[in-house]
Amino acid sequence: MVKSAKVYKFRYRAFNIHGWGPYSDALDLLAASIPDRLNAVVTNQIGTTVQISWVPLKENGSPLS
Repeated sequence: MVKSAKVYKFRYRAFNIHGWGPYSDALDLLAASIPDRLNAVVTNQIGTTVQISWVPLKENGSPLS
């Protein structure tokens, strides 16, 4: 269950033909209110580059990029 006024940590890593890469640095995010569920993720691949994006939920909060 997601709670407000709590710090969440996020990190990621990618997998390709060489195996798993290292984890990214951790990002600390303070949820000032209970966050909404993210919209569906959109992926676009051009050659070996993959772009991942989504539509922002609302305009009165901090940007998520």
